[in-house]
Amino acid sequence: MHRRTLLAATLAAPSFVRAQSAPDVAALLRTGGCVIAFRHALAPGTFDPPEFRVDDCRTQRNLSDEGRAQARRLGEWFRSRGLVPAQVRSSPWCRCVDTAEL
Repeated sequence: MHRRTLLAATLAAPSFVRAQSAPDVAALLRTGGCVIAFRHALAPGTFDPPEFRVDDCRTQRNLSDEGRAQARRLGEWFRSRGLVPAQVRSSPWCRCVDTAEL
């Protein structure tokens, strides 16, 4: 099977997150055999603090309120189009897991 990859560089891109006019993307996802990759939603700053631990969200750079709203909008975009991912993978960083779950 030949896989197609859709890559969204950032969840902040209004053309995708708030897209009401992207039936081509939704139609493509419905055909299957697609992989769509996202970076985590907005988590202000750069890098994690020096003493961060992957198993402790309190020590990491996490999603802001705006980042959580971005992730929810993305989830709503999928739900409103009846799209259910066959599989979701995430890195263990809390900002990534939170984006995937929201």
